[in-house]
This record gives sequence, C-alpha cells and structure tokens, in this order.
Amino acid sequence: MAVIRSIIEMKGADHGQVRATLRHLKDSEDIPYARIGLAEKDGEAVELSIEYPLNVFDRSVSQFVAVLFGEIALMKDFGNLQFIGLELPEEVYGWFGGPAYGVDEILTRFHVDEFPMLVGIIKPSLGPSLDVATIDRKLREVLSGGIHGVKDDEMQGDLPFARLSERINLAEKYGRYIPTLNLDDADSYLGILMNEKIGMALLNASIIGFPMLRTLRMMTRIPLLSHVAMQGTYLDSFCPKVFAQLHRLFGCDAFITPIGDVGYYRIDKGQEQDMVHEFVKELPIRKTLPLLTGGARLRNLREVMTPYQAFDIPYGIVFGTQIFGSDEGPAEMARVVVEKVAEIKAQG
Repeated sequence: MAVIRSIIEMKGADHGQVRATLRHLKDSEDIPYARIGLAEKDGEAVELSIEYPLNVFDRSVSQFVAVLFGEIALMKDFGNLQFIGLELPEEVYGWFGGPAYGVDEILTRFHVDEFPMLVGIIKPSLGPSLDVATIDRKLREVLSGGIHGVKDDEMQGDLPFARLSERINLAEKYGRYIPTLNLDDADSYLGILMNEKIGMALLNASIIGFPMLRTLRMMTRIPLLSHVAMQGTYLDSFCPKVFAQLHRLFGCDAFITPIGDVGYYRIDKGQEQDMVHEFVKELPIRKTLPLLTGGARLRNLREVMTPYQAFDIPYGIVFGTQIFGSDEGPAEMARVVVEKVAEIKAQG
C-alpha cells in the first residue's frame, strides 16, 4: 500500500511522555496513521516516523499540510521538534504538479547558456533614494555587463517613490528584471502574473502560504521565484531539505536558497547542498532553480560554485552588495563578477 511517510526528530523530549502520548494517539485514533514507529538516536534525540494512507488526503494543499504538520508540531511532550524527512509516492506529485515552468523556461527567458545563472539584487533595497529612474539606470548598467537578471529585494512594496506599476513597466521593458510582489489577494497577483512580457516575478511563498502558492501556480503565465522567508513554523519546525521539498512540490519555479556557513543564515554547507539537490533531483515534476544568496563574494566564489559545477546541476548565484555596493559602480562590478565566474570554470 502506498503511504506518505513523515520523519520527525525530537531533541530534549521526555521519552516516557512521548510514548504515553503516542499510546493516547493510537487509542483515540486522533491521527489518521497507517503506522507509527519510534526509534532512539544517538544522544538524547528520538526519531518518530508516521505513515499516512493516501485515502485520508483530499488532495488540497491546505488539508495536506494540516494532516502532516498541523497537530504534531504543537505537542510540547515532543521537545525540540523538527520535520527532517518527507517521503512521497509518485501519485502525490500528480496531485500538486510542482513548478508550472521550471528550470528550462527560466534559462530561455533569461538567456542563460550555461550555469551558474547570475542575478543581482538592487541595492539599496528600500528608501526614497531608490526611485524608478535609479532602478532603470542600475538595470541597464548591470544587464549590459553580462549579468543574466536583476531582482528586487524581497521587502520591496508599492511605495510612493517606486510604485509597483512603474516597476512592472520596467519588467516589461527589460524582460530580465524580477519585480517583487507583496500583495494581499489573488486577483492582484494574477493581474501581473498573466503578463507574459515579464520574465519572472518574486513572491514570498511561505508568507502568503502554500495554498496561495498553488493557486498562483495554476494560473500564472510566468515563472515564480520565491524567497527564503524563514519565519514562524517554517523556521522552527522544518529542516531546510523539507522546506525546499514543499516549495518545489507546490509550484516554485526558482527559489532563493541561502548559502551555508557564511554567518548570514542559520544553515551550514551540508544543509545548503541538501536544499539544492532537493530542488533539482529527478522527480515526476519539473526542477526548481536554486539561486544561492546571502554572502556571495569574489573571495568565496570558488567555494560556492565548486560543489554544483562538479555535479553538473542547474543553479544560480545572487549578488547584492558585491555589485551594487562597490565603489567601482554596478557596470564595472558586473563585468568583474562575470570574468571571475569564467575564470573559475576554466580552471575546473
């Protein structure tokens, strides 16, 4: 029988209380499991495995997430809890569909011949100094310097000095400018996502929620880039690998993936690579393009690139301050970054 298997690691839990809670769950049938397993790990950790039959899911995103993550995460007896694995049978990928476009469409739209895809973040990110004329100038300089695309900061809004409508005009003009959409209703999103002149749009999927992400994925005519907005349950309860898995499953075509071991995000190099491989491994859905961000510099560029060049997998690197914060100017720094990437690739 095909099942969905959720794997949960618990640290600092009262083992007796955990077993008592599991006995209660079995007796009360509060959780629609097919099988529950409990195993002790090294140290004080306990690993809980719950298998769910497919017939308890109605194939909606909301109910899927509620069954898998809605109840267990709140049980205080389970201590410091984290979902570390999610095993899905092939049928489940058909329920949700994954990315509408995926890696191949992004490569075409952004004129990427080989990896990594290079993306700049407009800096400064927010404030009256970043008016539309300044954005236009910076886009022109960086895109002409060989960078494949430029994105807004994830916090950008419909502000008086950088109106969303004006930024959408720039996205149409350049094709490779990725505007951020922080909106509150599906109709507002769809009015923009139906515009095929835009190369890609950025949204915060874990803020708007996975059901909204799937709704937009079903209707959009452009790829969806999501930012790593690690707040609330997403930060505390999902390991980075599962976090990546869910974003791909529900429809992200590209994802801003944190670089590990740079003191910027709370993940290490191994977790970074887990996320990247989750986005691009072979599954019955399209691949999500991982875009590494949060610490890419000329001095560590080889370290960032080497694992993915060696595996020959699709990936990108995002630069913010390295390009837009340098005294040399955006056009010159874009050129320097492109040349450094080529040098590293040539040296192998």
